[in-house]
Amino acid sequence: MATIDNQAAFLITNSYLLTEIAANKDPKIAEQNRIIAEQKKAFEEREAAESSKSPNELVAESWATVTKIPDYQKVAGEILFRRIFELNADALGLFSFAKTYKADDDALYKDPIFTAHSTAVVGTVTAAVGLFESGDMNTLISVLKDLGGKHAEFNFTKVHYDLVGGSLLYTLEKALGDAFTPKVKQSWVGVYDVISQQMMVGAAEAKADSHLTEEEKAEKKAAEAIVSGSYLLTEATANEDKATAEQNRLIAEQKKKYEQAGTAEEGESSETEKSANELVVESWAIVSQIPDYEKVAGKILFRRVFELNGEALGLFPFAETYKPEDDALYDHPMFTAHSTAVVGTVTAAVGILEKGDMDTLVSVLKDLGAKHAQFDFTKEHYDLVGESLLFTLETALDKAFTPNVKEAWVGVYGVIAEQMMKGAAEAKAQGVEESEEVIWV
Repeated sequence: MATIDNQAAFLITNSYLLTEIAANKDPKIAEQNRIIAEQKKAFEEREAAESSKSPNELVAESWATVTKIPDYQKVAGEILFRRIFELNADALGLFSFAKTYKADDDALYKDPIFTAHSTAVVGTVTAAVGLFESGDMNTLISVLKDLGGKHAEFNFTKVHYDLVGGSLLYTLEKALGDAFTPKVKQSWVGVYDVISQQMMVGAAEAKADSHLTEEEKAEKKAAEAIVSGSYLLTEATANEDKATAEQNRLIAEQKKKYEQAGTAEEGESSETEKSANELVVESWAIVSQIPDYEKVAGKILFRRVFELNGEALGLFPFAETYKPEDDALYDHPMFTAHSTAVVGTVTAAVGILEKGDMDTLVSVLKDLGAKHAQFDFTKEHYDLVGESLLFTLETALDKAFTPNVKEAWVGVYGVIAEQMMKGAAEAKAQGVEESEEVIWV
């Protein structure tokens, strides 16, 4: 189907506009002429505007349009991976949770682990676009090479990167429609070339480093761990920061809704009839109703970890120059990509818990623990994350975070930590640095 711009150009080129006399006699023709003239004017204005912008600006502006789509990370992630699997069904074999599906199985795209992975991929695109926009090429190259290094074990070739690139262009075309002009497409092709080239360089370097010991590798590459501090600012500071004030307001609304639903005693009475898993699922559902909850919860969680242990900043290349109280850190695109991925993984785990599929949950958690084996996480580290998660839930749920709900989360997190530590121990015993698939991206 031709685009509106192409239709307008075709009609105008073929002398569709009737004479002024005919148009005056037929209001419908006059109205159609007016619409065509507006389309032509809009097309010319857009062409003129695009000609004055750099490829990076066009990429940033077009991606900003994509991010306005509600749940854009889920929507774009599903379009992207559906296209990849449609073009190459063998790619399903790269994901442990996808091996039993076919490319056209809708159940695959509702799988919570698929959602965690696909939204993380889109979050990485968001982070990369942010770095392109800021002109911070050194950080961008470092991040892309590190990401390429993580994919080294999968032996990705240029063919694979071209497959992803073509699917990304398809996703953009679907999301942008007529706004995906030839010049915007050309800009994205150029940007993706940089992304794929740097990732391939990173993969090559990772393979060259395969002879290094675990300790040497740990010293050479940045660890992916967890960051944060108390997110809610004082009322005075919040008033100076409209974004923070708005997020505080949203959290306050969640508290109010709970209070209006009944007294704490009534809530606790009904809770005694529910299992720990049900309480975890229901309370997380409340958190997920907060707009941009992955970003909000991610900031709360990571700020808290940093507040309790400032040395964790050194585990992130983009965080090394910051202090826990530096707001600029929590606006950094790579921080956002990582923090939302972590919260997305919690969402995935809760989803599996709700289904009662404990075998899958244990497998996913052990796999995730194996990925962290190289960082030598101890029980103290897991306790730190657990305490910060409880703080996040208490901040978001307020009175809905009852003793019963807290106890349920303590129990569930205990299982999570235990299985991740088992996965890490097994990976070390086998000398495995990373597990089969990349969830964090």
